[in-house]
Amino acid sequence: MSKLNTSLWILFLIAGVLGIAEMISQIVRSQRYSDLTVSIDDSVLDRATSAENAVSLFSLFGAFVSIAIFVLLIIYTFRLIKKIRRAGSSVRMSNGMAIGSWFIPFANAILCYLFYLDIANADKNNRSRGIAFLNLWWWPYIVGTTLVSIADGLMSDSETFEDLLAYSNLSIFGNVIALTGVVFAVLFFRQIRHFEATLDKPANPPIV
Repeated sequence: MSKLNTSLWILFLIAGVLGIAEMISQIVRSQRYSDLTVSIDDSVLDRATSAENAVSLFSLFGAFVSIAIFVLLIIYTFRLIKKIRRAGSSVRMSNGMAIGSWFIPFANAILCYLFYLDIANADKNNRSRGIAFLNLWWWPYIVGTTLVSIADGLMSDSETFEDLLAYSNLSIFGNVIALTGVVFAVLFFRQIRHFEATLDKPANPPIV
């Protein structure tokens, strides 16, 4: 089994655990903001600040894990695409683009997805399930993390507790969507590792 593949799904699992911890902190934060919309109390304000600090801490840990996932995805995509091409399966873009496509803003969401779509299509025994896992990983993760980023940006410019509450709830919603994507990322890579193992086997094993 590929160590890169194992590292990826374990990192996604860690990202999921951190995401759950962050979401719990976000829920506590929203509860405190809700209390503050009714009446401003120093003790509630302190608890809201503590919850916000917890959200920031888990978000920071999540960012480090996301960087590690990003780096490994680039390496893994490049290596797996080469294996698939050597095995005779069709890949719509060059091996070099398996690296370069990750660094093209906005377009990378589509280009990198197409590489993984080719990977899922190459796994003829589990094609339908692989494509389903891919779509349930890729798009919810992108939409969810985008919503969280937008909500966090809006919160930094908020001037009322009502706005903070609304944007905090939006961040929770985005986190739920992103966590759904993380679950299916784990399932996708655990399935792909079995397909990759077949690519690593020699085409004509020696006769003993």
